[in-house]
Amino acid sequence: MNSSLLKPGATLGVIGDNLNGCQIVKEAKNFGLNVGVLTSLSESKIKQYADFMLVGSFNDHAVLKDFAEKCDVITYATDMINFASIQYMQQFTNIPQGTDLLEIVQDRALEHAFFDQININSVPYTTVVDVDDLYQASESIGYPAILKPIIKTANNSHQLKIGTKEEIDLAQPLLGNGSYILESDIEYQHKFAVITTRANDGSIEQFPAVEYTSHNGSTTVINDHFDKIEDAITEMKRITTEIAKNINYVGNFEVTFGFDKNDTLYVCGVKPTASSNGFIFNLGMNINEYREHLRALAGLPLLEAQKYTDVILKSFTPEQLNDVLNAQNAEPNWQLYFEHQCVLIPTDSVNDTIESFEKYNLN
Repeated sequence: MNSSLLKPGATLGVIGDNLNGCQIVKEAKNFGLNVGVLTSLSESKIKQYADFMLVGSFNDHAVLKDFAEKCDVITYATDMINFASIQYMQQFTNIPQGTDLLEIVQDRALEHAFFDQININSVPYTTVVDVDDLYQASESIGYPAILKPIIKTANNSHQLKIGTKEEIDLAQPLLGNGSYILESDIEYQHKFAVITTRANDGSIEQFPAVEYTSHNGSTTVINDHFDKIEDAITEMKRITTEIAKNINYVGNFEVTFGFDKNDTLYVCGVKPTASSNGFIFNLGMNINEYREHLRALAGLPLLEAQKYTDVILKSFTPEQLNDVLNAQNAEPNWQLYFEHQCVLIPTDSVNDTIESFEKYNLN
């Protein structure tokens, strides 16, 4: 991959029409690129930003070939496209992200095995096929636990939380539809994410770690200095670097972490593409994750990510919009991003800003 493939006037294909896909398209237009989008939805907001849009199944080879041949380079903004579809498209165009990381994360057993191979601590797990397996697995995993399909797909996402031995039989309707994985259901006291960009030569650039929480349908993401847990942040960045060393991948990926009540650090998962948590870097940074992702795809040198100020991302539900507008009138630094249903808030005091959410009914 080299920058000559993504000079102004070249065509970038974006697979997926989620909000991160929209952001990639917008940044690509700033690069002077023509942009096409492949989506499974005939009506999508992303079409207002793209030069062309192709609608079809992500598993339809005719659609995939047609789209690939229209693009100089393709990036996927969703991890819900089967890695085999990406492999097929690679016959016809350049897809720098490749399929290796996508294949790993779409198979929960393979993902755990990958973490085990590079000595990364993930949650206790075991694979199960039938109810007998589940009874045995529950003895070793304990309760509560979560039963998940091994293969991650948009159509195969049903999970079952098992709180006691008596609830195991509730899994009977699921089992028989393929292999599953049983994981400990750990109650995390804190959740973090580290977003990293990997270049074609293996060099990486990491964005600052963020802490995220979800409550009542909204998300809060904090980009802070985290002075009190500096050693833990260093360890998360080390783990992310280790993952980057062991994957064949170009572009952005996110590693999520959780701390339990004993302050044990677990790797929760890897997301191979832009992350919704990373939208926070649209404020208070010298570069955002979408622009850095495109630089990696183009083979351009990565920029060192520098933070200018602490920022909080506060998402909101449609029912909270009036409260957000009232808050914005009183807080001129609150920047509303309606499309992402969030506000970005630069702050000198993270705690004071979070406490203000209650005043505006945004908890």
